[in-house]
Amino acid sequence: MTYFRLKTSQSFYMVAVFGALIALTASGCGKRGGGGGSGSSGSSGSSGSSGSGGSGSVTGSGYSAVLTGAIFDSTNNIYRLGSSNGCDGSSVDCTATAVSLAELAIGWTPQYSNIVGYWKLNGSGSIANGATISATIGPDGTASNSNGTGMAYTTGKLTDSIVFDGTDDRITIPKQAGNSFGTTSAFSMQAWIYPTSTQKGTILADGQNGGSWTGHWINWGTSWSPNSVIAVSITDNGGNTFMVHSSDTLALNQWHHIIVSYSGSNSPSGVAIYLNGKRSGVTLATGTSSSLPGSTVNALDWAIGGESNGAASQLFLGRIDDVALWNVALTSTEVASFYMGQFQKRVGTIVSEPSDSSNTGTIWDSLSWVSRLPFGKELPDYNGSIQNETSTNYSSLSTNTLMTGIIGLWHFDETSSGTAPGSKDFRDHSGQDIHGSAGCYCCYLRSDRSVCFCGHAS
Repeated sequence: MTYFRLKTSQSFYMVAVFGALIALTASGCGKRGGGGGSGSSGSSGSSGSSGSGGSGSVTGSGYSAVLTGAIFDSTNNIYRLGSSNGCDGSSVDCTATAVSLAELAIGWTPQYSNIVGYWKLNGSGSIANGATISATIGPDGTASNSNGTGMAYTTGKLTDSIVFDGTDDRITIPKQAGNSFGTTSAFSMQAWIYPTSTQKGTILADGQNGGSWTGHWINWGTSWSPNSVIAVSITDNGGNTFMVHSSDTLALNQWHHIIVSYSGSNSPSGVAIYLNGKRSGVTLATGTSSSLPGSTVNALDWAIGGESNGAASQLFLGRIDDVALWNVALTSTEVASFYMGQFQKRVGTIVSEPSDSSNTGTIWDSLSWVSRLPFGKELPDYNGSIQNETSTNYSSLSTNTLMTGIIGLWHFDETSSGTAPGSKDFRDHSGQDIHGSAGCYCCYLRSDRSVCFCGHAS
């Protein structure tokens, strides 16, 4: 703390200064203040916001917001999922549209009209052999569970999912004109997977291992790839195959978002693999082709969790949720949109008042804060003449002569003693050269005024 004393012909003033700057004018002294803290502001600022977990509202100066399943954390000044308006957003979905926002829907899903198959895999209980697996878009699937155990609905990433036991479980889906792709046909596939083993298995395919090799495979690893990667194989009717796998691996016992996009380029370079919203590098498997001269169109059914013929080497062990198939190649921007729309399952809402610029022709892409008063900064130093802040830069200034008449300006930002002119300790920035020293040092400004520095900064 630094004390200074200003002596005038009328009275004495004792001021305590806390890391601030001091300005003296012919009419007295002043301290330059800063902005307000959380929930309140300085005398010239507006009221800050406040809120509580269960109130379901946040209020402030001139605005209000209604929270459902969300709270305002006043300690950290952030919004969080929590309990408000009768719903706890940290444990349940708190909006009527929460499911449609997480699962694919026409309102938010890119390329929704190009989806040729969509299976949410929602339900409850065990799944018997031959049970129907309902489709939201495209043909229904049929469960294959010949041993009658293991295959069941369970908790999913979004709502529900199906657990596959890696022994005999799979879902077969009829091949139709809309979901039959050639070597130059673009397509994309999405799924959430929860692998519980490094056992290699098929996520989605319309080819058969040991039968007709023609078709497309999206696998959790293959005999040609390392474990714990996503592998994509395309084989034409001449037996030519190219297979690429992700450079990145995925951890077990976690949900992962998978999107595979193929441009129809008839080459491995047309395959893009996205893991949890980000594009992975890919590696071409040794011994596979760089192009496919034949056709990949076949009459084989699609299958989820295995191949349609149930090949034992291709059965997935874990959970699969929300499988979709497009007849277009999705872009990286679209993939990011899917992931961001689905990775956070819990949902709360904050309904606040809108702001309207009344301008429909310009996008707000260059917004910036504008300060109406020069707070939170040092007063300007003398620079050949007195420098004044003006209303040109700060619209709420009532005068352009704040610094006029200044007779002393000490910032007290020296880092060591003896560094001010004349080996003094405190530099005067007013242009009057009234530099001060630690201790009790008085400078006589004129016959009826003096300034004294008493004490040391601490």
